[in-house]
Amino acid sequence: SVIERSSRHILGARQEEWLFDGLRDSTAAGRPWQILGQQVMMSPQTTPGGPPANTDSWDGYRAARNRVFDAAAAAKVKNLVVLTGDVHSAWAYDLVRDPFDAKKYNPATGAGAIGTEIVTPSITSPAWPPADQLAAIQAARPHLKYVSGEHRGYVVLDLTPERLQADWWYVPTILERSASEQFGKGMASEA
Repeated sequence: SVIERSSRHILGARQEEWLFDGLRDSTAAGRPWQILGQQVMMSPQTTPGGPPANTDSWDGYRAARNRVFDAAAAAKVKNLVVLTGDVHSAWAYDLVRDPFDAKKYNPATGAGAIGTEIVTPSITSPAWPPADQLAAIQAARPHLKYVSGEHRGYVVLDLTPERLQADWWYVPTILERSASEQFGKGMASEA
């Protein structure tokens, strides 16, 4: 299919090369975390070979995503963190090449994951996914650790050489000014 073609790029060849060099240089310099900031969901949403849930995400550019995973492996990246926005909801994933293969990934322990994806919610965009779809989405994605579509807010990321802590904070309304916020979820990833 078109989405599986190796000629497809979400970044472009020059940007891929720049990213792969950066991963290699970062690990060679002994930095404990390699952090990629970008705007669309990187984690696989559907099984390999199946139709993508969203062709405007990395699911629509599977060969490009595999090149990123291959480059991370070649660079011996141990702690990859992908920070994502523009999804209009909060998500946390184990970043896994094929999370649907129980021989390659254990969702209970995280064995087989190559990193973590943290998705910040929107500030004002409409909610997605609808609350009535959350249970089905969670059941279909073993690598999905957290999802919330009904809240607006932000994520605070705290990194030490040993640990990543992501805390989702939500505001009660976008219709009026307020200093109010509530803690939504906290998740940690050990180096």
